Amino acid sequence: MDMHTVTKNFTFCHSLFLNIFVLITPRRGIISGIESICFLMTKVYIILLIMLFPVRVLTQYITTDTLYVDFVPDTLVPVNYVVSGVTDNRPVPPGLISYTKKTKYLMLPVDQALHTRADLADILLRGFQQPSSPLDTLLLGINTFIIDRYKGYLKNPYILKADIPVYRLSANDTLYAGTLVYNYEYQPPRKKKKTVQVYEQILGKWHTEFKMDMMITAGYLHDHNPAPENLVEKSLKKSHFLHLQIGAVTGLHFWQLEGELYFTRPETGKRQLFLGSIVRYQHTDDFEMIGFGKKAEHFSTRIDDNWTFDIAANVLVGFLKWKDTENIKLYQIPQFSLSSFQTAGFNRKNAGGIQLRAGLFENLYYVIEMKPKLQAGIYLGAGYKF
Repeated sequence: MDMHTVTKNFTFCHSLFLNIFVLITPRRGIISGIESICFLMTKVYIILLIMLFPVRVLTQYITTDTLYVDFVPDTLVPVNYVVSGVTDNRPVPPGLISYTKKTKYLMLPVDQALHTRADLADILLRGFQQPSSPLDTLLLGINTFIIDRYKGYLKNPYILKADIPVYRLSANDTLYAGTLVYNYEYQPPRKKKKTVQVYEQILGKWHTEFKMDMMITAGYLHDHNPAPENLVEKSLKKSHFLHLQIGAVTGLHFWQLEGELYFTRPETGKRQLFLGSIVRYQHTDDFEMIGFGKKAEHFSTRIDDNWTFDIAANVLVGFLKWKDTENIKLYQIPQFSLSSFQTAGFNRKNAGGIQLRAGLFENLYYVIEMKPKLQAGIYLGAGYKF
């Protein structure tokens, strides 16, 4: 952020403040009041510019905090195959497993990168011992491998996201067997641990599951057992799906329209967590409202390959346009709401296309100095998954 941008933002705030001041100040003495406010605000702006501008400039020159994680591969789970190699296909440094933003010294934003001490592909390869009588020779890739923190209102686990394609080597060809897809959740114990320790635990627990899946996959390729749950046999062209949804609700004395945007991972298990962003318009007998929600939390359960059941909860901040403004105060323009819907929907597993859903909607909203009110209605929605 340069000086011009900072100055422009403060000028906007200054104009906004003066407009509000003119609205709420009696006309008598308004000129002298504005002059006093301008003098005071000018001094405040100078102080803030001196304080904030160097901080924002300095952050551009601070190097990324880099932490190193000891990823010790599992060697106890037996193998019935040979892995000839692991190829890292990610467009990032070969040891990178997480990249987040942190705040240092209470106000200084910096990037934090976590790396394994050796290349991730080399570490995975070291975890495969040489069996005495292997079923197959396999080749692995790493298309996605990142650990993120899921920051919901109700849950906040770490999630290891990985896409690892598996290829079967034959005498004359390399055959695609499928992709092992992971959305591995890990909730650290309540006892606070250092970041590096948490990541080491995630990697250790995930790698044991990965070795088990590899053993089951090798048997599945020879029809010895069913495929592991995490194996997606169709070729995956993307690591995330983009969803655009439009919904409508009708209830007693209100109706509303809303749009939502969110990303999801390829599905393997029955359950999926994800966050969305919502824009909502609501019309009631008393007001019109436009609201925004940044973290709409979804708990989705897969019924079959075509149908899902979704429970969503979100917190929105809205702005009201009252129809009767005679007894309305300025601080009664904002609205705070907690809403949820429960829907059954048409949503093909790991495939793009049209989505449909229908269900129930509930909303509890509050305006300052007014009693909270509960709304309920019928929800209908449609969208597209890219």
